Amino acid sequence: VPSGIPPDERVNLNSDEVDDLVITAYNEPAHGANDLGQFVRGIAPLPGTMLLMTREGSVLLHAFRLREAEVLTPERLASGLAGNELEWVNADDERAFVPLARHPYGLTLQTWTFDANAFDGALVYRTMEYDRPVIGTLEILSAGTGGHFGVRAQTWVEEGQVLDTR
Repeated sequence: VPSGIPPDERVNLNSDEVDDLVITAYNEPAHGANDLGQFVRGIAPLPGTMLLMTREGSVLLHAFRLREAEVLTPERLASGLAGNELEWVNADDERAFVPLARHPYGLTLQTWTFDANAFDGALVYRTMEYDRPVIGTLEILSAGTGGHFGVRAQTWVEEGQVLDTR
């Protein structure tokens, strides 16, 4: 891991004294002879928290994003889950990692770049708050250059209520 990468950072999204996410990095090796490997920094849920992911057929594509002025109604969520278009993915599943920034290795000039959709809408999560299931949105905040970023909970509601962004 290149110098300057902060250690894993645990995040409590709803002030209940239980960490919900971890900001972490991993090494993604090259896949082909002409490909470069890279370090990937992103977020993953911790036990007890799930991220909402989109699905096409049997393949998970990416994190579901709720955009400004958009709402996630209980009916929309239930329909997406029942239709196999959405899936809650928990901490035990490696597919729950959401990549946000990349740092290639093997080059003379090595810089971090954020993924194109890193700041496009709020991610949706599900967790427990004092034994009550809640769903919420979180935004990715850039801390400038160097692949540094943070997350901030925008809003959360009891499961079964309408979720919006702020």
